[in-house]
Amino acid sequence: DLPPDNHIHPWRFAMLCTGLLLGQLTPDRQRAVEEATATLRAAVVLKPHDAQRYRALAAVYTENSFHRTAAETLAAAVQLAPTDAETLRLLGVSYLRSRQPEPAAAALRQSIALMPSRGETYVALAGALEHMNGEPAEQEALLRSAVAASPQLQPAIVGLSRLLTKSGRLAEAEELLRGLLATAPHLATRLLFTNLILQSRNLEAAYAWRAAGPEPAGERQSGVEDEWAERLAGATQASEKCIERRCIAGLSEALAGSHLGERTADQPRKGTAPAPAASLRLPTDPAAALSEVERVIHAAEPVVLQGAARAWPPFDQWTLEYLGSAERGGSDLVEVTVVPSREVFEVHDDRILRPPKSTARLADLVRFLNRKVELQDRITLYTRQATMWSMPELLKDVSVPVDWMRPLRISNLNLWLGDGLFRNTVHYDPDDNVLCLIHGAKHVLIF
Repeated sequence: DLPPDNHIHPWRFAMLCTGLLLGQLTPDRQRAVEEATATLRAAVVLKPHDAQRYRALAAVYTENSFHRTAAETLAAAVQLAPTDAETLRLLGVSYLRSRQPEPAAAALRQSIALMPSRGETYVALAGALEHMNGEPAEQEALLRSAVAASPQLQPAIVGLSRLLTKSGRLAEAEELLRGLLATAPHLATRLLFTNLILQSRNLEAAYAWRAAGPEPAGERQSGVEDEWAERLAGATQASEKCIERRCIAGLSEALAGSHLGERTADQPRKGTAPAPAASLRLPTDPAAALSEVERVIHAAEPVVLQGAARAWPPFDQWTLEYLGSAERGGSDLVEVTVVPSREVFEVHDDRILRPPKSTARLADLVRFLNRKVELQDRITLYTRQATMWSMPELLKDVSVPVDWMRPLRISNLNLWLGDGLFRNTVHYDPDDNVLCLIHGAKHVLIF
């Protein structure tokens, strides 16, 4: 028998597992995990001094995301085998997954002392220190030790590249990620894309993304873009859609009664229509136009620059046919939002309803909008905030700025495309916005 201070009596262990299970998730989920672990729990009760049985039981708890229960079970295994480096590693990972970074770090340090050649343990310890707001230098040292122990260990390379990126050492991070391209091209490309964007190498990032080709089916919603193409082929002609202000339910009321909190005496009262934003035309002289834009930026007030985008290449080039052509990136995948075409969506009086999202080829979305068709179930599609960084052909067009655009510092570049039925929610963006309207009309309510 084990000494009393290290011994967990069978009935006490059974009560421990049952008690932990009762505190997690729904009754159905609880019953499912109880059934999955019944045999293993019985085996532990019959032979409570076998550490491997505790590890086997903990593995099932981990598979079912019962991480706290798994940690308690592995702690019992460590009592039985205190010099087993792998059991200590598993215990540290379970503590980390159950948001207990301090005991996780202690277990992982013990594991490293017993087995310093296991790269995964260094990665887990670096994660525990991150949760504890530990020193970045120590986290970096641990991740470098992980790479040294396991040169192809993806979590170590990714973790180290992210830490380097966070500290502004972008060139070092890029070198790491380029080394990862051979073994994990799509993972490396996604991270390299962000790295190049942060280095203001946007066009290079876009081509790197394109060169990676389509992601493996397991990493994306496989085939959904083909389904949209098939549905479009069977679409029927839609009746005329009203996109005037009078047809947008609730907009007139919102404009008439817009107010936020208490107002001072010189502010408009509730029920007063909001004042329109200032509107101006830029001077034709480039130097004067540039000076005017700099003034507008420093004033930090909303303004409409009438006709300012007319000299920008997309203004004349970006017809629906142009956007949908194969040579201009019509095969690029974009996220689309699926909404009813006959109902108010997104914003309701008592709630905000987020509509479902899907993926479609840009060419199919353009065909849908161009034909003004209505799909089965009377739904319509639109794309919003589709990043331009992954569309190299279109990015070439927007990379030629008009003179007045030169003071702008671009952090995000997005494409919005729809049939006019989209109404966005009230929100506050962390960055200032420059909206270039190429076709159609847009009403912006600023508060």
